[in-house]
Amino acid sequence: MKEGWDEIEEAIEDTTELLNGMNLQFDKTFPLKCLLVAHGRGAETSAEKFTGVEGEGLLRDMENNWSRAEVTFQELRDFMANDLKVYADKVIRSYTSFIPLFDYLYHNPKPNEKNRALMRGYHYKAQLFGWYSQSTDTIVNALHGIVGQKLPAGFPMQELREYFKGRGNQVEMQKGHLTDTRLRFILLNLVYVDQMGASPFDVKYKGNEPHVDHIYPRHASLTKLALSSSEVNHLGNYRFVGAADNIRKRGEMPASYFARMKHAGIDIGKHLLLTDISADPAKLLFDVSTLRDFRDRRLDRIWQIVEAAVNPENSAITVV
Repeated sequence: MKEGWDEIEEAIEDTTELLNGMNLQFDKTFPLKCLLVAHGRGAETSAEKFTGVEGEGLLRDMENNWSRAEVTFQELRDFMANDLKVYADKVIRSYTSFIPLFDYLYHNPKPNEKNRALMRGYHYKAQLFGWYSQSTDTIVNALHGIVGQKLPAGFPMQELREYFKGRGNQVEMQKGHLTDTRLRFILLNLVYVDQMGASPFDVKYKGNEPHVDHIYPRHASLTKLALSSSEVNHLGNYRFVGAADNIRKRGEMPASYFARMKHAGIDIGKHLLLTDISADPAKLLFDVSTLRDFRDRRLDRIWQIVEAAVNPENSAITVV
């Protein structure tokens, strides 16, 4: 490859570094696959693609169009940072899902707000529903036929839904998905991005990454209230909290803890999500009926936030 384009190694390394500047773990095959797919050569990386007359032509096309590809990688990075706000490997189940986003941006640069919302929905569906859990190159190659072209009508969410539905994948977020504990990091990150406009994982020092915390303390709820693990280890009872704060908090009761936080000037509403409780955290009594009512109402609010982000095709989105 370097014989055909002597700067390709530097281009691949610089691109990988650009994408990984957000605490992510893209490998060097990712930008290469993006380039192959965008040039219509398939996602499979093999030496044969870069040898002979066809290989020389491919490398020449890559080099001649590198400025366009470089801008597209920058657009992808900005979409990840500003729209998705993904700053941790924990919230990504598949990196391959970003290749069709690159392919779409390569042929449809500068998408408007409506299309970025649909791209966000595609991203969350791909991560939550395991769209790329197997046969990833086959999927990427098939999607090139859907996204790898000029699309004046916008991001083709309906066609993508039909493709993955045909493969037996789920394509629409349902409230029942909120109970899947494997998805809690992705779902909580989505909620915090919506509420705070930033990811709690956007940290330089890995020791500052947030922990998943129980609003109603786990041990006390299990022992003193005699609740089952499924009632306590519940998305409606989860929030993110800084590692140091989580250690200091230990088993403090929620009424006491959040009253103290509110007095310190912290916007507890972004954690509790319920306006009446945020206005008066003393309502968080430590009894079974209050815990269940708070947890279930908070889950309903989480569902509103998540459903809007994951299923944007079901909402009226104004084109800007």
